[in-house]
Amino acid sequence: MKIAILGSTGSIGTQTLDVVRENKEHFDVKLLVANKSWELIVSQAKEFSAEIVILSDEQAAKKAESALRGISKVYCGKDAIIESVEIADLVVASMVGFEGLEPVLAAIKANKIIALANKETLVAGGAIVKKALSNSSAKIIPLDSEHAAVYNCLQARQDSVSSIYLTASGGPFFNKEIDFNTITPEQALKHPKWNMGAKISIDSATMMNKGLEVIEAAVLFDVEPEKIKVVVHPEHIIHAIVEYGDANSLAVMYEPDMRVAIANALMGVSEQDCFKSSASFLDFSKPSTLNFYPPNFERYPALGLCYEAIKTSQTAVLNAANEIAVSRFISCDITFMQIPLLVEKVLSMNNAKEPQEINELIQLDSWAREQALGLEL
Repeated sequence: MKIAILGSTGSIGTQTLDVVRENKEHFDVKLLVANKSWELIVSQAKEFSAEIVILSDEQAAKKAESALRGISKVYCGKDAIIESVEIADLVVASMVGFEGLEPVLAAIKANKIIALANKETLVAGGAIVKKALSNSSAKIIPLDSEHAAVYNCLQARQDSVSSIYLTASGGPFFNKEIDFNTITPEQALKHPKWNMGAKISIDSATMMNKGLEVIEAAVLFDVEPEKIKVVVHPEHIIHAIVEYGDANSLAVMYEPDMRVAIANALMGVSEQDCFKSSASFLDFSKPSTLNFYPPNFERYPALGLCYEAIKTSQTAVLNAANEIAVSRFISCDITFMQIPLLVEKVLSMNNAKEPQEINELIQLDSWAREQALGLEL
Protein backbone atom coordinates (compact mmCIF):
# COMPACT_ATOMS: atom_id res chain seq x y z
CA MET A 1 0.00 0.00 0.00
CA LYS A 2 1.32 3.43 -0.97
CA ILE A 3 1.30 5.71 2.08
CA ALA A 4 1.71 9.46 2.66
CA ILE A 5 2.43 10.82 6.14
CA LEU A 6 1.54 14.47 6.64
CA GLY A 7 3.41 15.46 9.79
CA SER A 8 5.99 12.68 9.69
CA THR A 9 8.35 14.25 12.26
CA GLY A 10 5.69 14.76 14.93
CA SER A 11 4.56 12.30 17.59
CA ILE A 12 1.91 10.55 15.44
CA GLY A 13 4.09 10.61 12.34
CA THR A 14 7.13 9.03 13.97
CA GLN A 15 4.98 6.36 15.63
CA THR A 16 3.27 5.63 12.32
CA LEU A 17 6.70 5.02 10.84
CA ASP A 18 7.45 2.73 13.80
CA VAL A 19 4.47 0.61 12.76
CA VAL A 20 5.46 0.76 9.07
CA ARG A 21 8.99 -0.31 10.05
CA GLU A 22 7.58 -3.38 11.80
CA ASN A 23 5.44 -4.27 8.76
CA LYS A 24 7.64 -3.16 5.86
CA GLU A 25 6.35 -5.74 3.40
CA HIS A 26 2.92 -4.11 3.38
CA PHE A 27 3.82 -0.44 2.88
CA ASP A 28 5.55 1.81 0.37
CA VAL A 29 6.24 5.26 1.83
CA LYS A 30 5.71 7.71 -1.03
CA LEU A 31 5.33 11.11 0.64
CA LEU A 32 6.65 12.66 3.86
CA VAL A 33 5.62 16.13 5.07
CA ALA A 34 6.99 18.23 7.92
CA ASN A 35 7.29 21.84 9.03
CA LYS A 36 10.92 22.64 9.87
CA SER A 37 12.53 19.40 11.10
CA TRP A 38 14.64 18.84 8.00
CA GLU A 39 17.29 16.62 9.60
CA LEU A 40 14.74 14.11 10.89
CA ILE A 41 12.73 14.04 7.68
CA VAL A 42 15.93 13.52 5.69
CA SER A 43 16.71 10.51 7.87
CA GLN A 44 13.18 9.19 7.38
CA ALA A 45 13.29 9.72 3.62
CA LYS A 46 16.57 7.81 3.34
CA GLU A 47 15.36 4.91 5.48
CA PHE A 48 12.00 4.49 3.71
CA SER A 49 13.08 5.64 0.22
CA ALA A 50 10.37 8.30 0.10
CA GLU A 51 9.68 9.60 -3.39
CA ILE A 52 8.62 13.09 -2.28
CA VAL A 53 9.53 15.21 0.76
CA ILE A 54 7.79 18.50 1.51
CA LEU A 55 8.63 21.06 4.21
CA SER A 56 6.63 24.16 5.05
CA ASP A 57 9.71 26.19 5.94
CA GLU A 58 11.67 27.44 2.92
CA GLN A 59 15.12 27.33 4.55
CA ALA A 60 14.48 23.84 5.89
CA ALA A 61 13.37 22.71 2.43
CA LYS A 62 16.59 23.98 0.87
CA LYS A 63 18.69 22.05 3.39
CA ALA A 64 16.65 18.90 2.85
CA GLU A 65 16.93 19.26 -0.92
CA SER A 66 20.70 19.38 -0.67
CA ALA A 67 20.82 16.34 1.62
CA LEU A 68 18.39 14.28 -0.48
CA ARG A 69 19.71 15.05 -3.96
CA GLY A 70 19.35 11.92 -6.05
CA ILE A 71 17.15 10.23 -3.41
CA SER A 72 13.89 12.16 -3.04
CA LYS A 73 12.22 15.11 -4.73
CA VAL A 74 11.94 18.00 -2.26
CA TYR A 75 9.31 20.74 -2.37
CA CYS A 76 8.15 23.57 -0.14
CA GLY A 77 4.75 24.85 0.94
CA LYS A 78 1.08 23.96 1.29
CA ASP A 79 0.36 23.94 -2.45
CA ALA A 80 2.94 21.20 -2.93
CA ILE A 81 1.24 19.09 -0.25
CA ILE A 82 -2.18 19.54 -1.85
CA GLU A 83 -0.82 18.54 -5.25
CA SER A 84 1.16 15.55 -3.96
CA VAL A 85 -1.41 13.62 -1.88
CA GLU A 86 -2.59 11.90 -5.08
CA ILE A 87 0.58 9.81 -5.05
CA ALA A 88 -0.64 7.65 -2.14
CA ASP A 89 -3.48 5.22 -1.48
CA LEU A 90 -3.55 6.07 2.23
CA VAL A 91 -2.96 9.55 3.68
CA VAL A 92 -2.04 9.75 7.37
CA ALA A 93 -3.16 13.26 8.34
CA SER A 94 -1.22 14.26 11.46
CA MET A 95 -0.26 17.86 10.76
CA VAL A 96 -0.83 20.12 13.76
CA GLY A 97 -3.73 22.56 13.85
CA PHE A 98 -5.78 24.32 11.17
CA GLU A 99 -2.99 23.91 8.59
CA GLY A 100 -4.00 20.28 8.22
CA LEU A 101 -7.48 21.03 6.83
CA GLU A 102 -6.77 21.85 3.18
CA PRO A 103 -4.51 18.82 2.62
CA VAL A 104 -7.28 16.61 4.02
CA LEU A 105 -9.80 18.22 1.65
CA ALA A 106 -7.37 17.57 -1.21
CA ALA A 107 -7.12 13.92 -0.18
CA ILE A 108 -10.93 13.68 -0.07
CA LYS A 109 -11.18 15.19 -3.55
CA ALA A 110 -8.63 12.63 -4.74
CA ASN A 111 -10.78 9.80 -3.27
CA LYS A 112 -8.11 8.63 -0.82
CA ILE A 113 -8.40 6.73 2.43
CA ILE A 114 -7.50 9.14 5.23
CA ALA A 115 -6.24 8.05 8.64
CA LEU A 116 -7.10 11.21 10.56
CA ALA A 117 -5.15 12.32 13.62
CA ASN A 118 -5.65 16.05 13.04
CA LYS A 119 -8.76 16.72 15.12
CA GLU A 120 -8.75 20.43 14.23
CA THR A 121 -9.76 19.46 10.68
CA LEU A 122 -13.18 18.31 11.90
CA VAL A 123 -13.44 20.82 14.74
CA ALA A 124 -12.94 23.80 12.43
CA GLY A 125 -14.25 22.45 9.16
CA GLY A 126 -16.63 19.62 10.03
CA ALA A 127 -19.47 20.83 7.79
CA ILE A 128 -17.10 21.43 4.88
CA VAL A 129 -15.43 18.03 5.28
CA LYS A 130 -18.79 16.23 5.40
CA LYS A 131 -19.91 18.06 2.27
CA ALA A 132 -16.69 17.07 0.48
CA LEU A 133 -17.11 13.43 1.56
CA SER A 134 -20.63 13.35 0.13
CA ASN A 135 -19.15 14.04 -3.31
CA SER A 136 -16.27 11.57 -3.03
CA SER A 137 -15.48 7.89 -2.52
CA ALA A 138 -12.89 8.88 0.10
CA LYS A 139 -13.08 7.39 3.57
CA ILE A 140 -11.94 8.76 6.93
CA ILE A 141 -10.70 6.38 9.61
CA PRO A 142 -9.93 7.98 12.99
CA LEU A 143 -6.40 7.64 14.35
CA ASP A 144 -6.86 9.31 17.75
CA SER A 145 -6.89 6.61 20.42
CA GLU A 146 -10.35 7.53 21.70
CA HIS A 147 -12.02 7.87 18.32
CA ALA A 148 -10.31 4.76 16.98
CA ALA A 149 -11.72 2.89 20.00
CA VAL A 150 -15.24 4.22 19.36
CA TYR A 151 -14.89 3.30 15.68
CA ASN A 152 -13.96 -0.29 16.63
CA CYS A 153 -16.94 -0.58 18.98
CA LEU A 154 -19.34 0.74 16.36
CA GLN A 155 -17.92 -1.66 13.78
CA ALA A 156 -18.58 -4.54 16.18
CA ARG A 157 -22.13 -3.47 16.98
CA GLN A 158 -24.05 -0.87 15.01
CA ASP A 159 -27.46 -0.75 16.68
CA SER A 160 -28.93 1.95 18.94
CA VAL A 161 -26.25 3.90 20.81
CA SER A 162 -27.21 5.33 24.18
CA SER A 163 -23.94 7.12 25.05
CA ILE A 164 -20.33 7.41 23.94
CA TYR A 165 -17.75 7.89 26.68
CA LEU A 166 -14.41 9.44 25.78
CA THR A 167 -11.87 8.76 28.50
CA ALA A 168 -9.42 11.40 29.70
CA SER A 169 -6.30 10.84 31.76
CA GLY A 170 -6.96 14.13 33.54
CA GLY A 171 -3.65 15.61 32.44
CA PRO A 172 -0.76 16.61 34.71
CA PHE A 173 -2.89 18.42 37.31
CA PHE A 174 -5.74 15.99 37.99
CA ASN A 175 -6.47 15.77 41.74
CA LYS A 176 -3.41 17.87 42.54
CA GLU A 177 -3.49 20.77 44.96
CA ILE A 178 -2.01 23.48 42.79
CA ASP A 179 -2.70 27.13 42.08
CA PHE A 180 -3.75 27.14 38.44
CA ASN A 181 -2.73 30.80 38.16
CA THR A 182 0.92 29.90 38.76
CA ILE A 183 1.23 26.97 36.35
CA THR A 184 4.20 27.29 34.00
CA PRO A 185 4.48 25.93 30.43
CA GLU A 186 7.09 23.44 31.65
CA GLN A 187 4.62 22.02 34.18
CA ALA A 188 1.75 21.88 31.69
CA LEU A 189 3.87 20.06 29.11
CA LYS A 190 4.55 17.10 31.44
CA HIS A 191 1.72 14.74 30.52
CA PRO A 192 1.52 11.72 32.86
CA LYS A 193 0.64 9.14 30.20
CA TRP A 194 1.41 10.29 26.67
CA ASN A 195 4.51 11.68 24.96
CA MET A 196 3.03 14.29 22.65
CA GLY A 197 3.78 17.60 20.96
CA ALA A 198 3.53 20.95 22.75
CA LYS A 199 0.12 22.03 21.42
CA ILE A 200 -1.76 18.84 22.31
CA SER A 201 0.06 18.58 25.66
CA ILE A 202 -1.15 22.03 26.72
CA ASP A 203 -4.64 21.22 25.41
CA SER A 204 -4.61 18.08 27.55
CA ALA A 205 -3.60 20.08 30.62
CA THR A 206 -6.57 22.47 30.13
CA MET A 207 -8.82 19.58 28.99
CA MET A 208 -9.48 21.59 25.84
CA ASN A 209 -8.18 18.56 23.97
CA LYS A 210 -10.97 16.38 25.34
CA GLY A 211 -13.51 19.03 24.40
CA LEU A 212 -12.13 19.13 20.87
CA GLU A 213 -12.46 15.35 20.80
CA VAL A 214 -16.13 15.67 21.75
CA ILE A 215 -16.65 17.97 18.76
CA GLU A 216 -14.70 15.61 16.51
CA ALA A 217 -16.73 12.61 17.67
CA ALA A 218 -20.00 14.43 16.97
CA VAL A 219 -18.89 15.00 13.38
CA LEU A 220 -17.23 11.61 12.81
CA PHE A 221 -20.03 9.47 14.17
CA ASP A 222 -22.99 11.80 13.47
CA VAL A 223 -24.03 11.67 17.14
CA GLU A 224 -25.74 14.38 19.18
CA PRO A 225 -23.21 16.07 21.50
CA GLU A 226 -25.46 15.29 24.49
CA LYS A 227 -24.71 11.60 23.95
CA ILE A 228 -20.95 12.16 24.01
CA LYS A 229 -19.64 12.21 27.55
CA VAL A 230 -16.23 12.66 29.11
CA VAL A 231 -14.99 10.53 31.98
CA VAL A 232 -11.64 10.95 33.72
CA HIS A 233 -9.80 7.63 33.82
CA PRO A 234 -6.28 8.26 35.21
CA GLU A 235 -4.89 4.84 34.25
CA HIS A 236 -6.00 5.45 30.64
CA ILE A 237 -6.23 1.74 29.93
CA ILE A 238 -9.77 2.02 28.58
CA HIS A 239 -9.78 4.47 25.67
CA ALA A 240 -13.49 4.73 24.94
CA ILE A 241 -16.77 3.10 25.86
CA VAL A 242 -19.91 2.78 23.75
CA GLU A 243 -23.09 2.17 25.70
CA TYR A 244 -26.09 0.66 23.92
CA GLY A 245 -29.82 0.87 24.47
CA ASP A 246 -30.00 -2.51 26.19
CA ALA A 247 -27.45 -1.36 28.84
CA ASN A 248 -24.62 -3.36 27.29
CA SER A 249 -21.32 -1.49 26.92
CA LEU A 250 -18.34 -2.18 24.68
CA ALA A 251 -14.91 -0.81 25.57
CA VAL A 252 -11.47 -0.89 23.98
CA MET A 253 -8.51 -1.26 26.31
CA TYR A 254 -4.73 -1.37 25.88
CA GLU A 255 -1.60 0.16 27.32
CA PRO A 256 -1.44 3.91 26.50
CA ASP A 257 0.61 3.57 23.32
CA MET A 258 -0.51 5.26 20.11
CA ARG A 259 1.13 2.55 18.02
CA VAL A 260 -1.74 0.23 18.98
CA ALA A 261 -4.36 2.61 17.53
CA ILE A 262 -2.18 3.28 14.47
CA ALA A 263 -1.57 -0.41 13.77
CA ASN A 264 -5.27 -1.14 14.18
CA ALA A 265 -6.29 1.64 11.79
CA LEU A 266 -3.73 0.59 9.16
CA MET A 267 -4.84 -3.02 9.53
CA GLY A 268 -8.42 -2.04 8.77
CA VAL A 269 -7.34 -0.10 5.70
CA SER A 270 -5.15 -2.86 4.27
CA GLU A 271 -7.45 -5.73 5.31
CA GLN A 272 -4.62 -7.61 7.01
CA ASP A 273 -5.32 -10.03 9.84
CA CYS A 274 -2.88 -8.27 12.19
CA PHE A 275 -0.02 -5.80 12.20
CA LYS A 276 2.80 -5.76 14.71
CA SER A 277 2.84 -2.58 16.82
CA SER A 278 5.78 -3.25 19.21
CA ALA A 279 3.56 -2.03 22.05
CA SER A 280 3.45 -3.77 25.42
CA PHE A 281 0.58 -6.13 26.17
CA LEU A 282 -1.70 -5.64 29.15
CA ASP A 283 -0.92 -8.07 31.98
CA PHE A 284 -4.25 -9.33 33.30
CA SER A 285 -2.55 -11.72 35.73
CA LYS A 286 -1.58 -8.85 38.05
CA PRO A 287 -3.97 -7.14 40.49
CA SER A 288 -4.99 -3.75 39.15
CA THR A 289 -7.63 -1.08 39.60
CA LEU A 290 -9.43 1.05 37.02
CA ASN A 291 -10.80 4.36 38.32
CA PHE A 292 -13.38 6.67 36.76
CA TYR A 293 -14.35 10.21 37.77
CA PRO A 294 -16.68 12.87 36.37
CA PRO A 295 -14.85 15.88 34.92
CA ASN A 296 -14.70 19.08 36.95
CA PHE A 297 -16.10 21.76 34.63
CA GLU A 298 -15.26 24.56 37.08
CA ARG A 299 -11.63 23.52 37.32
CA TYR A 300 -11.44 22.96 33.55
CA PRO A 301 -13.71 25.57 31.91
CA ALA A 302 -12.30 24.81 28.44
CA LEU A 303 -14.30 21.60 28.37
CA GLY A 304 -17.58 23.46 28.85
CA LEU A 305 -16.62 25.98 26.17
CA CYS A 306 -16.40 23.16 23.65
CA TYR A 307 -19.91 21.89 24.38
CA GLU A 308 -21.20 25.46 24.14
CA ALA A 309 -19.37 26.05 20.84
CA ILE A 310 -21.14 23.04 19.31
CA LYS A 311 -24.53 24.47 20.28
CA THR A 312 -23.71 27.90 18.85
CA SER A 313 -21.87 26.60 15.73
CA GLN A 314 -18.69 28.40 16.77
CA THR A 315 -16.26 25.49 16.75
CA ALA A 316 -14.05 27.09 14.09
CA VAL A 317 -13.66 30.26 16.16
CA LEU A 318 -13.00 28.23 19.30
CA ASN A 319 -10.29 26.25 17.51
CA ALA A 320 -8.51 29.30 16.10
CA ALA A 321 -8.65 31.27 19.35
CA ASN A 322 -7.35 28.29 21.29
CA GLU A 323 -4.37 27.80 18.97
CA ILE A 324 -3.35 31.41 19.57
CA ALA A 325 -4.04 31.19 23.30
CA VAL A 326 -1.83 28.11 23.64
CA SER A 327 0.93 29.83 21.69
CA ARG A 328 0.69 32.90 23.91
CA PHE A 329 0.83 30.74 27.04
CA ILE A 330 3.90 28.86 25.83
CA SER A 331 5.52 32.26 25.19
CA CYS A 332 4.57 33.30 28.76
CA ASP A 333 2.42 36.13 27.38
CA ILE A 334 -0.68 34.91 29.24
CA THR A 335 -1.27 32.63 32.24
CA PHE A 336 -2.61 29.08 32.18
CA MET A 337 -6.09 30.10 33.34
CA GLN A 338 -6.18 32.90 30.77
CA ILE A 339 -6.20 30.31 27.95
CA PRO A 340 -9.93 29.47 28.31
CA LEU A 341 -10.67 33.10 29.27
CA LEU A 342 -9.14 34.34 26.02
CA VAL A 343 -11.08 31.75 24.01
CA GLU A 344 -14.32 32.68 25.74
CA LYS A 345 -13.82 36.39 24.98
CA VAL A 346 -13.21 35.74 21.29
CA LEU A 347 -16.30 33.53 21.12
CA SER A 348 -18.38 36.33 22.64
CA MET A 349 -17.18 38.72 19.91
CA ASN A 350 -18.25 36.53 16.99
CA ASN A 351 -21.61 36.88 15.24
CA ALA A 352 -20.77 35.15 11.96
CA LYS A 353 -22.66 32.09 10.73
CA GLU A 354 -21.00 28.69 10.52
CA PRO A 355 -18.86 28.65 7.33
CA GLN A 356 -20.08 26.40 4.52
CA GLU A 357 -17.19 27.02 2.10
CA ILE A 358 -13.44 26.87 2.61
CA ASN A 359 -12.88 30.56 1.77
CA GLU A 360 -15.44 31.60 4.39
CA LEU A 361 -13.73 29.35 6.92
CA ILE A 362 -10.28 30.76 6.16
CA GLN A 363 -11.61 34.30 6.64
CA LEU A 364 -13.29 33.44 9.94
CA ASP A 365 -10.20 31.59 11.15
CA SER A 366 -8.02 34.59 10.31
CA TRP A 367 -10.41 36.97 12.10
CA ALA A 368 -10.46 34.83 15.26
CA ARG A 369 -6.67 34.62 15.33
CA GLU A 370 -6.33 38.38 14.96
CA GLN A 371 -8.73 38.95 17.86
CA ALA A 372 -6.95 36.40 20.06
CA LEU A 373 -3.57 37.94 19.31
CA GLY A 374 -4.69 41.48 20.05
CA LEU A 375 -6.73 40.95 23.20
CA GLU A 376 -5.29 42.21 26.47
CA LEU A 377 -6.46 40.30 29.54
